[in-house]
Amino acid sequence: MLASIENSAIAQWVSQSLWAFPIVLTLHAFGMAACIGMSWMLGARAVGFARAVPVEQLGRFMVFGWLGAVVAAGSGLLLFIGQATHYAANPAFRLKIVLIVAALAATVVLTRLLRADGEARRAQLCAGLSAALWLAALVAGRMVGYVETGGGG
Repeated sequence: MLASIENSAIAQWVSQSLWAFPIVLTLHAFGMAACIGMSWMLGARAVGFARAVPVEQLGRFMVFGWLGAVVAAGSGLLLFIGQATHYAANPAFRLKIVLIVAALAATVVLTRLLRADGEARRAQLCAGLSAALWLAALVAGRMVGYVETGGGG
């Protein structure tokens, strides 16, 4: 099944086109920056930075973070289909996906805790967890190219 995905027209376009791969990779980087950046801004607010800025005002910018998540997921899917068998077998890639799901969940919880009364300590703990998960996902993502899959590539 993964081999047939790799042989699809869009996968071939992404992996063989002179411009497709770098454009998709750039979109992926911008999407990650928006998503992770907004999450870290919320986390910074939770631990005491920019206390003069009401959480509601900061929360209005979260649409950019979620838009970034959508762009990162869409571009990541395009990058994945170009080498689906390689990525599916790569333990660093699988770890990256698990960490991203956990980091997104932590960001959702953090957003809710920041809006709730009397949850400052839990929000601070969640901010630390969220930041650590995002950092770990970034490291796992970088490691994908350096971890052998055992399948010869």
